[in-house]
Amino acid sequence: YLACQMGVKALALFAVFLLPQGPAHTALVLASATAAVIDVVLRVAVSRRKVPTGKHGTDIFLAALLLVDAAACGGESATGKACRALRMVLPFALLVSIGGNA
Repeated sequence: YLACQMGVKALALFAVFLLPQGPAHTALVLASATAAVIDVVLRVAVSRRKVPTGKHGTDIFLAALLLVDAAACGGESATGKACRALRMVLPFALLVSIGGNA
């Protein structure tokens, strides 16, 4: 399970750095966002307290960033300031999230 989570996040990191804007980029980003949300939901479901704690903050933040990236940078000609800013922030959020899963 953890290997799959880390693999999907590594694919999103690959998409952020190497794939041009388009359907493939958006698909990998949305897959990673979905995996992060599912991870948080599963961890909250099996925990004693059914409230997300600080441990889940990184994955929730990552999922939000990935969804914003898919919305802002999903088009073929997404070259706006928000898209460029996300290109600088997303790798750090992905690496922190991968490190949290290790």
